[in-house]
Amino acid sequence: AEGMRWPDMQGWVLLLSIGASALAAQFALTRAFARGNTLLAVTLQYTGVLFAAGWGILLWGDVPGTASWLGMALIVVCGIASTWISSAPKRD
Repeated sequence: AEGMRWPDMQGWVLLLSIGASALAAQFALTRAFARGNTLLAVTLQYTGVLFAAGWGILLWGDVPGTASWLGMALIVVCGIASTWISSAPKRD
């Protein structure tokens, strides 16, 4: 185990890229909360869990357990439900 070490130039570029992407995503999410449908924005925010699991499987072979798959299924079901609820005609 090497312990902690300072990143090299490639590491700094990657870290700054991740930081810039996270900043842009946070601005987009804040704008979605202010202007869009809050229920839909919050529900779709959790799809990041699905993408992270997919990258984990593809890059590292890290297959989630049963509870994780159930949680991801719940995210998908809630996303579909919130989309359906958001697009339903409003009753007066």
